[in-house]
Amino acid sequence: MAGKEDKKNVVWIFDRQTGVMSVDVNKSNKADIEARFSFKLEVYKDSETHVESMKITNFKDRNENGSIVTSIVDLGRDIKDFKRFGVVMGDTYYRDLARRIEEEYVNIEVSTVTFATGDTRYSDFLGEVKEFFIGSTEYISDDFCYVPVNMFNELFTDCGYSEYEMKNLRTQLAQGGYIHVVSGRYAILKRLSNKPERVVAFYREKLGITLPIKQEKRKKVKGDGDE
Repeated sequence: MAGKEDKKNVVWIFDRQTGVMSVDVNKSNKADIEARFSFKLEVYKDSETHVESMKITNFKDRNENGSIVTSIVDLGRDIKDFKRFGVVMGDTYYRDLARRIEEEYVNIEVSTVTFATGDTRYSDFLGEVKEFFIGSTEYISDDFCYVPVNMFNELFTDCGYSEYEMKNLRTQLAQGGYIHVVSGRYAILKRLSNKPERVVAFYREKLGITLPIKQEKRKKVKGDGDE
């Protein structure tokens, strides 16, 4: 029927040892474009909230070809984002792929979050934090520079981090001597602009932020100007 997707015989199989979903060429047409694509599945669990995230990396002709971060809840919607990387498959194939991932989800081992050597996001993040304090003198004290939690999260996302990497970044910042941690908590309550706000306290000297010069108001002395 014209306009109806001509579905070929494509069978997705999952290798539990490698965590890779690919086309079973023994049960599929080897000429299918889909056979050129495979998907590596990684699950990460936030140890504090217990929320799980899934990173899916695409390989085209065995070469890495982009990735997405999603969850089992949003998988059906997010899986089609691979089209941005040229993974052009029909909607039916994407639905079948999402269904197979859901079926195998409990067999995907939870991975440990690690930052690769040469990952520039960390230095980019610190640069963005320093940039935040330009002209924001009200957030600078003698010992600390305070970043509101909502701004911290925004910079985190802008630098390319995913939600499941938040705890590891905080740990990296603490171990690097950048942030003040109280009883295992990275966010503290601080009164700013006469109202309490949850902030991340960066050590001012570690960031290399200069303490602003306070402009003292000239006090008018009674009789000033009189002879």
